[in-house]
Amino acid sequence: MRKLLAVLGFVLVFAQVQAEEEAPPPLDPQFMGSHGMVLMSSESDLYASFLPELSGSKQQQLIYLIDAKGPEVFFLTRDADRVTIKTKPFNLQRLMRGETVEVAVDVYLGNYEQGGSLMFPEVPINFVEQLYYRPLEKLEPSGLRQTYDMIELGGENRMFVHRIKHKPSFDHIILVEEARNCVTQFFTSEAVPSEQELLMKLLFCGSIKPLYYNTEAFQ
Repeated sequence: MRKLLAVLGFVLVFAQVQAEEEAPPPLDPQFMGSHGMVLMSSESDLYASFLPELSGSKQQQLIYLIDAKGPEVFFLTRDADRVTIKTKPFNLQRLMRGETVEVAVDVYLGNYEQGGSLMFPEVPINFVEQLYYRPLEKLEPSGLRQTYDMIELGGENRMFVHRIKHKPSFDHIILVEEARNCVTQFFTSEAVPSEQELLMKLLFCGSIKPLYYNTEAFQ
């Protein structure tokens, strides 16, 4: 009987220790708040890319596959030049960890920080799957060599994400359908080239859809 109790006690202690080891560390409060993102679309899917900066808690490149719980946000994103969202307060570290999270967001036509128009308030958005995460630490110096990371989206579709460098730099995301013969590193005429020059460098990849290009936060 004593042996059985000892075994049961050992099992309970082991299970408790294992549960404590598997539990994630507490969320860092510096990442709590409202967060800005730009929405992007393919023919059938909707994506959200965090709007990074090179200081503070916004030093993250982060892209998620999302579900907007209805067609309105998808069609707006598909047809507009720029759609951004401002989330209700939550801890961004949950997305950095790759969790599935549902958050209410305000959807804007244009940049909500630059006079964008509120189109859909408090839309429930489900962040389904983390596609890309890169903390902006120990950055490469600014220069003429540009490097892109490639995200597999299924089939022959790929998303290409520019690796942001020290200032001056830029944020650039493109969708390539039926990707082939793609280069992920090349030289440009300037450290911050035009989007047109970048697209010309990637011309032979396949059918290209520009998703997002921004330089303002990285000058």
